[in-house]
Amino acid sequence: MNRLIFNRHELKYLVDWKTYNRLIRQIAQFTNPDSFSGENNVYSILSLYYDNANYDCYYSKIDGEKIRQKLRMRWYLSDDENNKTVYLELKKKNNNQVLKRRLKMDTDIACKFLEGIIHPDKICKDDKEISIAKEILYYYKMMRLKPQIYVHYLREAHYGRFENGLRITFDKKVSGNSWSARGFALEKGKYIFNPFYYMVMEIKFFNSMPRWLINILNNNNLSERRLSKYCMCIEAAKLLKLNLKEEM
Repeated sequence: MNRLIFNRHELKYLVDWKTYNRLIRQIAQFTNPDSFSGENNVYSILSLYYDNANYDCYYSKIDGEKIRQKLRMRWYLSDDENNKTVYLELKKKNNNQVLKRRLKMDTDIACKFLEGIIHPDKICKDDKEISIAKEILYYYKMMRLKPQIYVHYLREAHYGRFENGLRITFDKKVSGNSWSARGFALEKGKYIFNPFYYMVMEIKFFNSMPRWLINILNNNNLSERRLSKYCMCIEAAKLLKLNLKEEM
């Protein structure tokens, strides 16, 4: 059964390939690779992020607001599937603590749900799903959200052998592509940084980070960074060009 609600801590780091290779060796005795990973121990993730005409979700991150939310559709891409299934996710962040609510459905149903064509009662299995659906729809309407940008990357994931809920991921070749009704075009994506040098590492855990992982981070001189793949892709795609001119 897919989990509907996640409540955990989330830390991000900018890592170069040399450091990545060292980290992989150092965490090997404490972690296992994700069993769902494909070739080269990675899987492909595509997300469509929503924001309004003023880019309030973007600026809430840039301005350092401690409590903020964002809505996205997320696909786990596979060459063996038609990729119709999507996760509709509402992510709320309070400092480093993340609460994520999500629903799994077909892509066309998700679009019709947000447009108000399909009622939550028609797509949800129980009261918990209905509650999440109503929360997502309320936020979508209240913020007057529209699809803004696709974010794509290859993820390598590792799980803690001894700690429940510990997850270490490396997101490689992160690129952004402005939304189009014609769909996502990987070849038109703009990399947020040199994909042959940098990647984003995320550490997710429920209560506290294990001591062995803290030691590894310290030994590699890694410090937490205020990174947002969504914001960096918005900037790479130059979607804020007009807004920035107005502020100057």
